[in-house]
Amino acid sequence: MHLQASHRPGDSAVARTIVWGGAYVGEVIRRNAEVGLTWVDYDDYAAAIPMHPARTGARTVHTYARLCWPDGLSSNPFAEVLRRILHGPGASVHGHARRELGPQRFDCAG
Repeated sequence: MHLQASHRPGDSAVARTIVWGGAYVGEVIRRNAEVGLTWVDYDDYAAAIPMHPARTGARTVHTYARLCWPDGLSSNPFAEVLRRILHGPGASVHGHARRELGPQRFDCAG
């Protein structure tokens, strides 16, 4: 899916795609990780980090939840799905999952 000019992330069909796609990608990452990952509601995640910019921002469909690693890093598969929708094939959700599960992980929160 690539976002058409007449659609926006707040549209119900786009929002459903972000939530379903992000949850699916997140679960693939969670179930295939070598360590235990946990889903954390985004509001709880933001409240736990004193300087997190989301504390003052509104919750949106692409900030639904975070997938947290035991070492404190986190991933936002919902935002990755949104990026794919907005930017097309160059924004690979598969690539995101591979990076998350690979030997070198990146801090997606920053």
